[in-house]
Amino acid sequence: MSVLSIAALALAMWPGLYHLGDSPALGGHLEYLLQRPMFLELGKRCEREPGVVLADFNDGHYLRFHTDCSIIANNFIMTEQHLAKIDLVETMLALSPSELKRDYPWVRYVYVRRADNILAASSHEERLQRNKGLRGALLFGSDGGHAAGFEQFAEARVGAYKGQPTVFARAFAVE
Repeated sequence: MSVLSIAALALAMWPGLYHLGDSPALGGHLEYLLQRPMFLELGKRCEREPGVVLADFNDGHYLRFHTDCSIIANNFIMTEQHLAKIDLVETMLALSPSELKRDYPWVRYVYVRRADNILAASSHEERLQRNKGLRGALLFGSDGGHAAGFEQFAEARVGAYKGQPTVFARAFAVE
């Protein structure tokens, strides 16, 4: 093999060799790294006290992978029933904590994650608009997210803003 052939081969392989040590974020999603410990904790809870988890349908897949919890919807959309369940989840997440307890007493756990981009600069009003309903009440509520009848057992935070930790997600048991 000539020196020119070896050089051409090395040049062709360079991009792959350069990134050989790189590893993608687990789950292909950086936010998953923040959520994973919470999924594991929720899994332990469901093992001790099985129940239905209300969570955004995009989190449903991860919850089913890491836990034996019952979920309402996930992002594997195959039938009209799946679409109806996603609509139900969106309706439920739009409620206040007291409305959820009143209208859906069969929900045992609630997992809420911010719907806005936590890395983007946004006003307080924009943040509340994107996270209204149950998300806003449990993540940013005037009671610190501890609504009556909701026992928080897990939380994910990122950095701090004006000395306050930025809450990304919380998990609750509904009492």
